[in-house]
Amino acid sequence: MQKHVRTYSAAILFILATASMPPARADQVTGGSLTLNLDGAAFANDVNVAALDAVLGDYYGTSYDTSQTFLEFGRYISGSEIVGLSANDLRPGTAASFADLRQGWVRPSSTGLVFDVNGSTAAAGPTTNFTYDPSNVAGTASGQIGTAGAVSFWYGNDPLIATGSIWNAFGNFTLQYDAARAVGGDSGWYLSNTIMGVVPVFDTQNVVVTTTAGGLSISGDLVYAPEFSEFFFGGPPAGQNVGRFSLNATSVPEPASMVLLGSGLVGVISLAARRRAGGR
Repeated sequence: MQKHVRTYSAAILFILATASMPPARADQVTGGSLTLNLDGAAFANDVNVAALDAVLGDYYGTSYDTSQTFLEFGRYISGSEIVGLSANDLRPGTAASFADLRQGWVRPSSTGLVFDVNGSTAAAGPTTNFTYDPSNVAGTASGQIGTAGAVSFWYGNDPLIATGSIWNAFGNFTLQYDAARAVGGDSGWYLSNTIMGVVPVFDTQNVVVTTTAGGLSISGDLVYAPEFSEFFFGGPPAGQNVGRFSLNATSVPEPASMVLLGSGLVGVISLAARRRAGGR
């Protein structure tokens, strides 16, 4: 009898101890939306002319036309529209190039662009496997938040168009956190393009993170990532502000303390079952 009392007492003490532990969390993002408000004028005009001149001069014997623009926002493709499309289907329009559109061109609105947050499975774009502790989101962030949707741009500068650079698209973004990217004014949160390869395109600054029961919100400024700048030979300067983003995600709370408490209860139940089976 004393042996059973000691065993039960140990199990009960285990339950009480684990119940008093801080509720470590591993909430899982399950859905939601990512909204981008892109600054079309920044994409068009805020470039490093010297860097583009150097590339055009070295390889093509020409120079950047400062009277024209760099990238012109042309098209937004929603998460539902992108299902089943190939990269070539994301072309901004049917024109041969922006040179055919320049006269009378009116830049479409590039704000309020909504990208669906995928779950653990996705019809288009990368899946989501992002977990976090609401009490310390950046410090515990693991995995990625995958989205579906894309944007495409015309190259607006004739010397660039002459090289065969007609249009570009990026999207099906992932949102992740990397402490190593939290340098200068960058927050560590960044967006990667997963269309035609995976490469970070936007770092973020002035980020605000809020959590609620069953939800996660992250918002801030978008700036060109160094990798995006290097892809264009330094033309879009790294750190240049090009808009804002806002993530509103749903999540499922999974407190680890409940797992520990459950394991203690299982132990007690198991002991009781063995005692009844043995008739003691």
